Amino acid sequence: MPSTMPDQEHREIKIANAPPTPRVLIVEDEAIIAKDIEKQLTKEGFTVTGGVQTAAEAFTRIERDNPDVVLMDITIKGPMDGVKAAATIQNRYGLPVIYLTAHADDQTLERARMTEPYGYILKPFAAAHLKPTIIMALHKHQMDCELRNNRRILSAILQGMPDALFVCDTSGVITFLNRAAESMTGWKSQEAKGKNFLDIAPLLDSHGQTVSARLLHRALSKEPLVRIPPESILITKSGSRVEISGQLAITNTGRQQSALFVTLQDVTTQRREEMRLRQEQQGLAVGELAQGLAREYIGLFDLIDDAAETVARSGDSSDVDLIRRASRTGAGMAVRLLELKEGLGAAHVVNVKQRLASSKVLLQRFCGADIRLEMSVAANLGYILSTGNHFEQLLVNLVLEGRQRLNTSRGTLHLGADDSGMTSAPGRFDSYVRIFVQAEALPEESDGGNEQLLFGTELPELGLTIVRAIVASSQGFTRVSDTGDSDCVIEVFLPSWKSRSVAAAAAQEYCHVVLLVGLPHESIEALNRSLGSSTLFLLANDPEEALCISELYEGDIDLVIVDNAQFPAESTDRAEEQLRRHRESVSFFWNDSTPSAASPIDPISLEKRIKELLYGKAKAAISSAS
Repeated sequence: MPSTMPDQEHREIKIANAPPTPRVLIVEDEAIIAKDIEKQLTKEGFTVTGGVQTAAEAFTRIERDNPDVVLMDITIKGPMDGVKAAATIQNRYGLPVIYLTAHADDQTLERARMTEPYGYILKPFAAAHLKPTIIMALHKHQMDCELRNNRRILSAILQGMPDALFVCDTSGVITFLNRAAESMTGWKSQEAKGKNFLDIAPLLDSHGQTVSARLLHRALSKEPLVRIPPESILITKSGSRVEISGQLAITNTGRQQSALFVTLQDVTTQRREEMRLRQEQQGLAVGELAQGLAREYIGLFDLIDDAAETVARSGDSSDVDLIRRASRTGAGMAVRLLELKEGLGAAHVVNVKQRLASSKVLLQRFCGADIRLEMSVAANLGYILSTGNHFEQLLVNLVLEGRQRLNTSRGTLHLGADDSGMTSAPGRFDSYVRIFVQAEALPEESDGGNEQLLFGTELPELGLTIVRAIVASSQGFTRVSDTGDSDCVIEVFLPSWKSRSVAAAAAQEYCHVVLLVGLPHESIEALNRSLGSSTLFLLANDPEEALCISELYEGDIDLVIVDNAQFPAESTDRAEEQLRRHRESVSFFWNDSTPSAASPIDPISLEKRIKELLYGKAKAAISSAS
């Protein structure tokens, strides 16, 4: 039936509770016939609101008298014939129309049929046909109104569902999708209708194999409920991936299949939370184990110290120094075990290349004077997520384990990182950063003396145990290649992201970091309102304070904005030079807020320009990484 406008609801409610004497409007250009119809209707108990001869008069009477049904002659006076007038009445006022017709050409009758009237009365009409035709038209219209109301309620329910809903015919062609489905797939409802579900919502299993066709076949084979496999992925219109769960169900009308319903839930946030909880549980378990071992070893080395003191007092001091050195080494190992439990909490983004470079001096100290540390880091490593100080502990224990496997006091440790490019990794991530340490021993020039014995007091593979625990908590994996002699390679693989914005989204962290130097208060407030949810703003009053903040802040800084109207040019130039020395990739934007400036930038223009710089830089980073 023709659709009704929202403002017609009061009419539909009135019709649903039709009065005992229905009100009828007659549109007939022959006065004698109109009077005859009016007489017959009044005799049958109907109320005739009037008789008119044109469409314009009919519209006026409908708005004034509010009839329940319209009898419409196909050929009436005026510029608009009865067919066009009937269509207007049904669409504008939501009233049922019954045609009065004697004869008409085929084209006119076809036009009348397309308006889906509620009945026909042929002229000359029989009085006995008037009442049943009108009563049936009113009843059918009441049913149509109820159906439309039910459809509106159902549509509101389906559109308000948090789950993505797709309705398809039995060949898989989409006939409906709700707002959640539009948001999940990136397809608008009008674009998706008429297309196959396989094209709009392709699904992959955890191994990357297409499962949509197989699931549709199972559902259409009368399997009552088909669940989508765990860890399945939906490929959106833009090509991005969404972790989903859901099911397919077929509905039947009698013995015939009528529609296929597909419901999908975005479980990305749920999986992220599960990952975070697993990491915390794994970290807590490792931490508890480490604490227990540490306390035992601390007690053990306390006893060794006491024994050393006893030997010293007795005068036999030949092995006292060695005992004390072994005690201190063991105690240091225990302290490192205790530290493993520190820093548990939310994951944060780590720039692998930057963190390795800043850790080289410290790691060289762990190697000792006679072991050289060489470092090689690939250019486009991307970013990883780390909890607390686990990444630093990972590097330290990799170096300690490599040194331990040298079995000599002289040699070289090669510490490096690159993009693994693995296509068959045991993990479930698309890309990994590989961090490795390779130990190469050199021939001994001396027996090593007490130094060799000191290394021998370390717990075998304790460093590797800690490495494996940290890597496992990050959902990575470890690989050790040992040739049987003094050379070995220890590799760890950690899930990686090509851009910081993507990694930050996975960690629910800020996507951008901006250092503001001397900006007016209103500009800072405007930026916070617009970008505060995705951008961390570091505030500095002057260039000198900005340098201090840059040195103390460990993460990346994407952009530095300086209000150069507030400071001498020499001061800002010097600050820029020193900042670029430590942060080569940082961008600068110079803002002049003085009213006398040639083209002062207002807060709104400043906000727009910063968005262009930040998101342009992010796109460039993603492009170069890929």
